[in-house]
Amino acid sequence: MEISYRTKDIYNVLEINLGPSKKLEKDGMLYRLKMLQANDIPGLLKMDYAVVNELICVHYNVSSRYILNRMFKVKKPDGIILQQIMKSLCKTVEKQKKYLLDANDIVFVPEYMFYDSANENIVMINVPGYNKNLRLQMKSFIEDIMKIYNHNDRTGLEYMYNLYELVCSEKFEMSIFQKDVNSYKKSNQKTKINIFESTKQINDIKEISVTREIIPLSNGELESIEIGGQQRQIIVGREASEADYHIASQQISRIHACIYLKENQIYIQDKNSTNGTFVNAVKLKALSEVKLKPGDVIAFANEEFYVA
Repeated sequence: MEISYRTKDIYNVLEINLGPSKKLEKDGMLYRLKMLQANDIPGLLKMDYAVVNELICVHYNVSSRYILNRMFKVKKPDGIILQQIMKSLCKTVEKQKKYLLDANDIVFVPEYMFYDSANENIVMINVPGYNKNLRLQMKSFIEDIMKIYNHNDRTGLEYMYNLYELVCSEKFEMSIFQKDVNSYKKSNQKTKINIFESTKQINDIKEISVTREIIPLSNGELESIEIGGQQRQIIVGREASEADYHIASQQISRIHACIYLKENQIYIQDKNSTNGTFVNAVKLKALSEVKLKPGDVIAFANEEFYVA
């Protein structure tokens, strides 16, 4: 099973090659594929599939959704975030039962999980034939979270270790786990998460380090942009021969924008692009410059980035 991100026309796509169609049919996976294709299941990304040269290829449109492991670079996970992720998982497992889908086919890996910024919730993918024990996936997930957890959240830290103890048990039951997931309470807790909420205070910073990482949020095919040190200017565009940072999307202009250092600050300038450059959802005037700050969200057309 091969999983990869692709840019197709104006869309960011997660593509999975499942293998020979005859084998999948023999294993009873075609029914699951049709269920996933035909139904909108809460918590799961809608998928489509095609048969090419007798091989089945599944694809999910992940445009405008933030990849979870990229999101964790923006905001360290805490008790609220962990609870929302686990609540989403529990609900998804329950909702997909009516479609006779296997919980072990849910891919519970941050690289292939998504934050839906429009609805402020977590969505996942179900891949027929993935067949990885969900409890062990949850155990591995929490172990990864432990490495980057926001240790200022002491209540959430205890909550995380309680959940970890449950998923380590071979007597694990999802119904019991769900009760513990719902047990986390925090004063002034919001029901939805906003990954940019913790960055509002640093938007007033006047001086920033001249070395910054600019993180792509919704396109798993792209690497981070690094500006600073010897790298004083970066041209962003669709034309690989003319751009320092190449985005292979029809929405991106040949030379779309420029990020550069000036007077120890980082600026961005739109190069008269067709579909625009945005900073915090405000469209830049062509050839005008705007200073960037930590916490800013940049969009080159529909490709979103976060200034870390």
